[in-house]
Amino acid sequence: MAEKALQAVGTASLIGRRTSQEDFCFTIQREDGVRIIGVFDGHGGSAFAQYAAGHLETVFGSLPISEIGEQTIKRLFAELHQFHTEPESGTTAILVVQIDKRLICAWVGDSRCLLVKQNGILQLTTDHRLSNETEKKRIVETSYFGHEYTQPVVSNSQYRYVWSLKGDRLMVTRALGDQSFNEVGVSAEPEIVFYDLEDGDVLCLAVTDGVWGAVDDQEIIKLTSQSSSAGNIAECLVKAALQNGSKDNVTAAVCMF
Repeated sequence: MAEKALQAVGTASLIGRRTSQEDFCFTIQREDGVRIIGVFDGHGGSAFAQYAAGHLETVFGSLPISEIGEQTIKRLFAELHQFHTEPESGTTAILVVQIDKRLICAWVGDSRCLLVKQNGILQLTTDHRLSNETEKKRIVETSYFGHEYTQPVVSNSQYRYVWSLKGDRLMVTRALGDQSFNEVGVSAEPEIVFYDLEDGDVLCLAVTDGVWGAVDDQEIIKLTSQSSSAGNIAECLVKAALQNGSKDNVTAAVCMF
C-alpha cells in the first residue's frame, strides 16, 4: 500500500492525568480505498471500550463495501451493546467511514467528529448529553430522572447527570453498555449522518471530550495545518490537550482527504 495512503489515517492516545486508560481507538486503510477511524471513551472500567474497538476493527477490516451502511452499523452497535462481561462498564463510540467522496459518521455519547475545512470547522456530531435539548427531552419522557430529582429538568449544574435506579450517575445519554441505565432512557442506538465531501475539505477528526474540552477550534486549525501526516496531527492534538490542562484520557483519530 502506498506510503501516502498509510499517512492519511492515524491515531494518538495518552492516559494523561488519569490513573488508568479507558480510551481506545483504531484506524483502517483498506486496499479498496475505504478508510475507517473509530474512537471509544470508556467508563466504569476499560473492558467495554476495548472490546468494542477490537470488534469493530475486525468487522470493518473485511466488510464488503455493499454492506457498509446505516442498517449494518445499527445492527453492529446493538450487538455490541449486549456485551455483559462487566455490566456496569460502558463506552461512547464514534465511527467514521470514508467511501470515495462520502463520509458515514455514527456515534453514541459525547466524542465528536470534526470536519476541518480550509475556511473553518464543521462539527458533524451532536453531544449526547443533557445539555442537548433533544436528548434531555427523551430522557425526561422516561418519567424517571433520578432518585433525588423528580421535578422537570432545568438547565443548572445538578442536572448534568442521568441517575440510575441504583443511584449511579452518567454524563452521557447514549452509550454502549451501561445496562443499569437503559431503564432510565440511556440508549445504545447511534445517530448516523452522511456527508458528501466538497472542495476545501481537508480532514476529519474523531476526538474524545478530553481533547475537545481543552483544544478550541482555532488551535485545532493551527495544529492540523502543520503536518501532512495524520499520525503527527493526532499526536499534536492530544499533547496540546494535556498542555492546556485536560485531566482526562485524551484520544484523537484522523482521516485526511
